[in-house]
Amino acid sequence: MLLCSNNENASKLCYNLKIRKKDCAVITEVLAGYSYLKEATAKIIKKNSVLYDILAGRPGELLLVLSAAGKNHYENVTRFLAEISGIKTEITGNDLQALKIVPSKNYRFILDKILKLKLDKKITTKQEEIEAASAMIKLLR
Repeated sequence: MLLCSNNENASKLCYNLKIRKKDCAVITEVLAGYSYLKEATAKIIKKNSVLYDILAGRPGELLLVLSAAGKNHYENVTRFLAEISGIKTEITGNDLQALKIVPSKNYRFILDKILKLKLDKKITTKQEEIEAASAMIKLLR
């Protein structure tokens, strides 16, 4: 019922039902992101980095509601939670510093690109991550 509603109606409902502000904020966030995510995950997303970009950082409540929207939604959310969300880079800012990169916004850019390569299984080891970071540094200079 709330998914067909807007944030103003949700806020009124939360107030009338005496739902805590923190919980109401979660409900409002779910409503705000649901339509976009429902459309974005309507088809099976094969590329892990694309699925990660769409679902990473979303509240669990939103992923739960989204997974109930249909078979493809369920498959995408399940794969994200089971296989993708736990993947992290092995290198850190300290490794980038060891490569003589001055701390900057480039750290986030490089680490994000490394993560996407890792998600898509183009690199698998820490050494490959370091090599990819070195190549990116040369391109950024």
